[in-house]
Amino acid sequence: MSGGSRLTIRRERRQGDLVTGVGFLAFGVGLAFFLFRTERLSGDLKSWWMLGLCVAAGLHFLLSRWQVVVDREAGTARRTLGLGVPLLRTEYSLREFDRVDLYGDEEEAREHVLTQPCAVRLGGPGRALVLAGSNDRQEAVALAEAVSRLLGLGLSVDGGRVRAMEERLSAAPLTDTPPEPPPGSRIYVTRHAQGLQVRLPPQGWSLARKGQAVVAGLIAVGVPAFIMGSWVYKLGVRLPQFLTPIGMSLFIAACGAFLLWRLAGEASLGWTITASSKGLEVSRYGRGENSRPERIPRARLQDINLRPLLTQKQRHIHMPPLRPGSPGDRNVEVAIEHDAGVLALGGGLRRVELEWLEETLRRAVATRRDVASQGPRL
Repeated sequence: MSGGSRLTIRRERRQGDLVTGVGFLAFGVGLAFFLFRTERLSGDLKSWWMLGLCVAAGLHFLLSRWQVVVDREAGTARRTLGLGVPLLRTEYSLREFDRVDLYGDEEEAREHVLTQPCAVRLGGPGRALVLAGSNDRQEAVALAEAVSRLLGLGLSVDGGRVRAMEERLSAAPLTDTPPEPPPGSRIYVTRHAQGLQVRLPPQGWSLARKGQAVVAGLIAVGVPAFIMGSWVYKLGVRLPQFLTPIGMSLFIAACGAFLLWRLAGEASLGWTITASSKGLEVSRYGRGENSRPERIPRARLQDINLRPLLTQKQRHIHMPPLRPGSPGDRNVEVAIEHDAGVLALGGGLRRVELEWLEETLRRAVATRRDVASQGPRL
């Protein structure tokens, strides 16, 4: 809820919170009754700990109140916590923050019920203030955009570059000559009636994929050889008992070969992106790839940004956004954010190639010309 120069973010009790809170309290009462009847209530510290945890969780779901008021005129952000009534109030100066951070994973948000993987924060040098959490990615995006507009701060999504709201898809239009990829790059660029087409090279054998291939090779060859050798050394070659290790070895070798086949297929996959003022058309190519192109109209696009490859643990802690020249050559990817989620591509390419790809796609989408008007049906 907002009004003029003030934005109020309040935790509302969900329908399931009442049932969850009553359930925790009922379990705590049942546990206390059981411990009292068995005379274990006085000397069992673990039981006391579990009982206190149940009561605290029940009170949290039933009575917890959480509110943040962001006041632009006063230059403060006030956070209030309490159980039924406000108990703890903390005030922060908005001068300590220089951006709005949004972190969250769409798949993880659908899998977790009690936690809130999507988070909106005010970020600054060495500190962060959590404004709200949510299970709904789009809800978190809307809140982050509202805070960014209210305070006039740039927005960073999942550790990506900080940009003002009006600059998220703005870029200089392309010229008549297609932009040249960085020297030594295997990216191919062509221009045709549908727009600018960028073909990324196959992902190849990264260090992590090579390690997985070594493990798969050991499973396919090493484990069967060890089983057969141990059997022959201890029991010799005796039929029909010898058929048992043969069957086990063949099954394990088949599993390892299947893993190697999957890794080789992943290494051969690449991306083809067609960009115009109409939007984007993204498809994959490679061995066994038959997926239909994904079309993202310009109206659905929200951002094209360079972002770090974040683990699930890093999404829940304060991570500084990417800045020009920041370290990490192959730990970034280009994220295409739209109203239905985020499409990440280009992982494993050099940092300079990804920066070129990000800028080229942004410029192609911003280019409005007669050629672009003949783009694909999106």
